[in-house]
Amino acid sequence: IATLSLGVALGLSTSVFAFIDAMTHPNSPYTHVEQLYSAQIGAKATAVQPSVREIHDAVEAVPEVEGVESATSKWLDVEAGESIVSAPVSYTSPGFFRLLGVHPRIGRLPTPDEVGAQHVAVVSDEFWKRRYGNRSETGDAQLRIGDHLYSIVGVLPPRCSAPWENTLVWIPQNEPQAGAFVSQIVRLRDGATTKAFYAHIKPFLERLTQMYSGPNGRPFAVGLRDLRPNPLDLLDFHRVMIGAAMCVLLIACANVAALMLARGMVRRRDFALR
Repeated sequence: IATLSLGVALGLSTSVFAFIDAMTHPNSPYTHVEQLYSAQIGAKATAVQPSVREIHDAVEAVPEVEGVESATSKWLDVEAGESIVSAPVSYTSPGFFRLLGVHPRIGRLPTPDEVGAQHVAVVSDEFWKRRYGNRSETGDAQLRIGDHLYSIVGVLPPRCSAPWENTLVWIPQNEPQAGAFVSQIVRLRDGATTKAFYAHIKPFLERLTQMYSGPNGRPFAVGLRDLRPNPLDLLDFHRVMIGAAMCVLLIACANVAALMLARGMVRRRDFALR
């Protein structure tokens, strides 16, 4: 009984942990995600910053880079349906989604003719479920940002949030624009390393420091963030499952201890006689 109880508890715990591992290590929606990085270039406390185009061209010239696209993120008030929510909105360059290699879950991606010429937008899976009831088609779904009304043409798959972890709306633009947060989505060549990327981008950073920071200013730096899903990003649901599995395991251990104690107490007379 003790062995069976402990075996069932261990089997249940292992199954729960395996299920959570499968949920937290999902397949990425991006093609060859191991080659994708989000790069931010800048210097703190610098009044003058280089243009987005200047940074884009410099990153594109690095030998290890296969492709690069720009994205500007801002927190804006988005009117979706009958509610208004403050959400991170990314204005992306035309080839942004092509570089990621992502395919929409619902609808389609903006066509080259729609980029800049028409007001179209793509939303995240989370935003679509919360604000539009997870409809099976985009239909005539629209959202409003400021004075502009955008038609939603596509819904991206879950765990697709580049360039920032919580991006909810993407609006394609012909030219990158300045904003509070500017990112370069970089795809490295097959076999290229981030160490080699840092080595080749260093002269450009030093030139930016001389041009915009001066001798006493903060130096420009680059930060690369991997776009692979974070395996430690647990939701409350996952924590509850882990807690339940641990409780079952503790109960099984308590049962084993109780059975062993009862067996020992029953044999106290035998021990006394001996």
